[in-house]
Amino acid sequence: MNFNEIDKYNKRCDIIKDLILKTFVDTTFEFNTNPDTLYNEVTINGNSKISLLPDNSWQEVKRHINQKILGFTGDCIICCEKMENAVSCAKCSNNFCGKCYIKLFRVGKGIITCPHCRWEFGENVREIMIESFVDKIKDRLRI
Repeated sequence: MNFNEIDKYNKRCDIIKDLILKTFVDTTFEFNTNPDTLYNEVTINGNSKISLLPDNSWQEVKRHINQKILGFTGDCIICCEKMENAVSCAKCSNNFCGKCYIKLFRVGKGIITCPHCRWEFGENVREIMIESFVDKIKDRLRI
């Protein structure tokens, strides 16, 4: 993103932050910038996170937050087994288990494609570094 796009994104995020705080008054939020992606992240009740993408609508953000507050239920949309260590797509909010997320990471060599909406995110990783990144993902997901 260039400077103008970053400025526009940050102003948009400020509006969304205000809407979040006004809409979800009984929930605790922290707002930070992810150093890897440079996207603004919202931490919900100290543990769940969502990223604010440049093209997320308010309705999408609200749906993401509601899904995080209500928790993950059901089965993984990839392996159809009980959801464990759930990961959400930042674009469509669909969930898949941590193990399937790692498989997507390996197959895409760092680029993850949501199996539901086909949104891609991440960066291409050299083959030699994939397992090192997988170990970091496992630590974050506590697998």
